[in-house]
Amino acid sequence: MMAWLNEERRGKGLDFVVFNGDLIHNEPELLPQVQEYYERLEVPYFVTKGNHDMTTASHWEEVWGYGENHDFEQGDCAFLLGTTSNVQGDYLCVDVDWLEERLSHYRDKRHIFAFLHISQRKVTRYGVDCLEASSLLETTPNVAAVFHGHDHDVDGFMYANERAYLFDGHIGGDWGTNYRGYRIVEIDEEGNVGTYQCNPQAFIVNRAVL
Repeated sequence: MMAWLNEERRGKGLDFVVFNGDLIHNEPELLPQVQEYYERLEVPYFVTKGNHDMTTASHWEEVWGYGENHDFEQGDCAFLLGTTSNVQGDYLCVDVDWLEERLSHYRDKRHIFAFLHISQRKVTRYGVDCLEASSLLETTPNVAAVFHGHDHDVDGFMYANERAYLFDGHIGGDWGTNYRGYRIVEIDEEGNVGTYQCNPQAFIVNRAVL
C-alpha cells in the first residue's frame, strides 16, 4: 500500500494521506511498528483512531504527536479527524462539543472534510446513530463530505440530507471488500470536489462528484 500511494504521488500527485482508523488489531504495542511503515510515504499523513486501536489517549498522542481529536487546514480547506471509540473499543459518537467548535472555527473555509472512523448515522450495519453529530455535519453548509473507515466491506457513498458519507473498504485485515484499495479526493481550480475509489491492481471502483 505504501508503494501504491507513493506511485500516486509521483504520477497524478498526492498532497497527503489519511488513514481512517483500525491501524492495528487490539494490540497497542504495535502502533510504533505501524508508524514505521507509514514513514515510508513520500507525503504527509494523518491518522484517526478506530475501535481496534485500543490504546490510551496519552499513548496515542505519544506515538502520533497529536490528540485523538485533531484538525488541520490546507489552503482553503479544513480537515477534522475525530475519534469514535475508546480504549475498550466501544462504538461511540464523536465529541460533539469539539466537533461544533471546530466547525465554527472553520466556518469561513471553502470546504470542510470530516474523517470519523465509525459512521455517525446508521446507514451501514456497523454505524451508530449520533443525532447531534450528524445534525451538525448536515447543517454546516461548507462540510463537503464525511469519510468513514469502519465498514471494511463498504466502498461506496451514501447521502443523508444532501450530505455525502463516503466509505473506502480496507487496506488490511481479514474481512471486507474483495480487494485492498483507497479513496482519492480531488478539488479542481473552481473548488469542485470529486472522488473515486481505487483498486490499484485493477480499476476505479466508483466515482462521484460531491
